[in-house]
Amino acid sequence: GLGVYGTKGVSSPLNNPGSRSATVGWTDSTGNLWLFGGDGYAESDYRGKLGDLWKYNPINNEWVWINGYPFTGSVG
Repeated sequence: GLGVYGTKGVSSPLNNPGSRSATVGWTDSTGNLWLFGGDGYAESDYRGKLGDLWKYNPINNEWVWINGYPFTGSVG
């Protein structure tokens, strides 16, 4: 599915990084999941390379768009 970026740095139950593969992910010491880039869909139905960074908080079940661009092709 398509990504819903919302406002950079603001957590929301509506935010969603969108469908993707070949991402890099890790968890931090507080249990948050971090997700970077990959190949998939940003806010449009055009599939491509992504260079965005997201954080998922499992306690409030919300994503926050941390940095990067809300469109594909933003990776050098």
